[in-house]
Amino acid sequence: AQTHKYATMATTNTTTSSSISNTAGQEPLLLVCVGDIHGQTERLERLWERLGEHLGTDRRDKTATLVFLGDFVDRGPDSKGTLEWLTQLQDTRDPSKTHFIMGNHDFSCAAFLGLLPAPPAARDADAEAEGPGFRSTWDRQDIYVRPGEREEWYTGQGYERMHLQGRRWGGGVNDSMYSAASTFTSYGTKLGDRAGLLKSMPERHKRFLRDLPWAHEERGFLMVHAGLEGGSPISHGGLDVREQLQALRDRRTDLPRFEPLSGRDGVWNTPPELAQADVVVVSGHHFGTHVASHRVIVDTSGGRSGLPLSCVVFDTAANTVCLLDDSGNTTPVDPLRVYPS
Repeated sequence: AQTHKYATMATTNTTTSSSISNTAGQEPLLLVCVGDIHGQTERLERLWERLGEHLGTDRRDKTATLVFLGDFVDRGPDSKGTLEWLTQLQDTRDPSKTHFIMGNHDFSCAAFLGLLPAPPAARDADAEAEGPGFRSTWDRQDIYVRPGEREEWYTGQGYERMHLQGRRWGGGVNDSMYSAASTFTSYGTKLGDRAGLLKSMPERHKRFLRDLPWAHEERGFLMVHAGLEGGSPISHGGLDVREQLQALRDRRTDLPRFEPLSGRDGVWNTPPELAQADVVVVSGHHFGTHVASHRVIVDTSGGRSGLPLSCVVFDTAANTVCLLDDSGNTTPVDPLRVYPS
């Protein structure tokens, strides 16, 4: 598992400058974080072209550290094409500068297909083979109502040991709570056809989903799909910041819902513990753009038709931050908004 610089929750600031170029003794960092794609392959290709125009193709292809912030599937028309595009990029680009992290839609798709890591208590192969799988995630009445009351959970082949979010992802009549029908369609199957999706999805796409890390840390930036809760635990998991970071590294799958991947209001801001350590938390997920102290959210599309796909570009050498969308529109951001004095 990747070791996060701030997993030990250092409480003293190591940097005090309001400039984003506060990396004395290190090479300049050109960091590009791409928001939720949701099967919008054409927009992804256009954003890639616009990024080449903005940075120059050599800096885009060889210099920039790329982080794709998750939610690659569902809603849009071409989840299959999106996963193929991303896996091709993964195969051809420097892996130390090319990163993809898990979104809640990707998690739920992987859960449906049986691609999640085993729950911590069952990671012994023999115990997992005979154990209950993820049945314990079904039982939280305070999170989701029982099947048939408000939403349809998948009850077909393989459901008996499936994570709750996989059952929610593949269930439903016309569509699921995750708008997953478009993902099935892109692979030539119908909603809920688990055997058909397993057969039609290339092994490289399954491997991509299976191996996704849940966060990425890069020199004072922490990329996680939704964010981290701070202060008193208020989530369904009740985890403090240290525990959330550990759970991200461990890819902990025993919780019915994990706020760093799925949360909303509770993960909107950067926890004070991380802000005090000069960590900037970068996320997608929230269907919008938000820039505040030690916090950036970029998700201008959310998979909705007609809305732009965007990324945020941090250039420590130039001491600049900007938002860029697939039409080539750039929005400069004052670094002081991210790193206030």
